[in-house]
Amino acid sequence: MNTAIELLSNIKSYLFLTHGPAIPIPEDGSYINIGDKFTITFTCKNIAPAGTPIFFNKPRILFRETQYAVPTGGDNWHNFPKTKLGQNESTVYKAEFKAISAMPGNLPEDAVIACVYADLDLPTFFSFGYDHLVKVDIRVNT
Repeated sequence: MNTAIELLSNIKSYLFLTHGPAIPIPEDGSYINIGDKFTITFTCKNIAPAGTPIFFNKPRILFRETQYAVPTGGDNWHNFPKTKLGQNESTVYKAEFKAISAMPGNLPEDAVIACVYADLDLPTFFSFGYDHLVKVDIRVNT
């Protein structure tokens, strides 16, 4: 049982989320003030090793309100543009937020909460096959 749990935990670690810096709207400012809107670009990537049958379907992201910011698109699921991620493939989603409390200096770590989810492509993961070589005696007609 531990092996199955370890396998699932390992597969989950291949769904990787990163983000860029917070960009104020309009982009001419360097600070985000209370009431200002800002965007953050999120990248979801499948970092499974090459050759593994690990594909993620329907990657999606959820943003939650924090004491510093609220997602302007609401606290609901947002689909990434790509619907299937193979090994080393990624997809990007740009989200907008509104500052609701002062953020000292750079964004604190808890300014935005993003949760990423995707479905493991089970038919691909559990599909098995192998090469079968067939010898045939083919001759030139003489």
